Amino acid sequence: QGSFYFKLQVNYIKLSDKDVTGKKNYVNYDIALSNYVKNWTTTLKASIAKSAYKVANRGYVVYNLGKEYKGIYSIDIKYTWEKVNTIGIGYTYSEFNDIETSADSSTYSFFYSRAF
Repeated sequence: QGSFYFKLQVNYIKLSDKDVTGKKNYVNYDIALSNYVKNWTTTLKASIAKSAYKVANRGYVVYNLGKEYKGIYSIDIKYTWEKVNTIGIGYTYSEFNDIETSADSSTYSFFYSRAF
C-alpha cells in the first residue's frame, strides 16, 4: 500500500587518463524505489555497472579515489513523526576493485534528523 516513487539515472563518466583504472569511459545506472506508507518510508537503491570517480547523491558523495566500483546496493527504513523528526536504519553493500584486488564492504547506519 501507500505510494511508490521510482528513479532511474544514467551516469556517463569520462576520464582524461585511462591509466588510473584501465578504462577511459564509464556508463552506469542508479535505480531507486521508495515506498511511503503513513509515517514509514522504505527505499531500495542500486548502482549497476562499473564506475570510477563518480559524483553521486546530488553532489553529496564523491568517489575520488582510483577504485573501480562494480556495484552498490542499499536499503533504508525511516520513520517520521510530527513532520520534523526522522529516525532510521540503513544497510549498504559495495563491491570494488582496489589496487588489483577485488574487495567488498558493508555499512550499517542509524540516523536521526530534525527539521527547523
